[in-house]
Amino acid sequence: MSCCAADMQPVGLLAHYDKAKDLKQDAWMIVKGKLEIVESNGEKTPIIVVESIQDAKKPINEYVYPY
Repeated sequence: MSCCAADMQPVGLLAHYDKAKDLKQDAWMIVKGKLEIVESNGEKTPIIVVESIQDAKKPINEYVYPY
């Protein structure tokens, strides 16, 4: 956010999780981890290195709507 809530926009980050193949598609999770910078295709990219993951309840509003 640079000025006010109308300036906000969602951002996604890549995550590294050794058991990612065991996760269910479209499931909601609470993820805790450490942010690291890795090099990918010659560029520095932030990723979350997952330390723990647990199921979460689906939120009432699961989409982000622009103002």
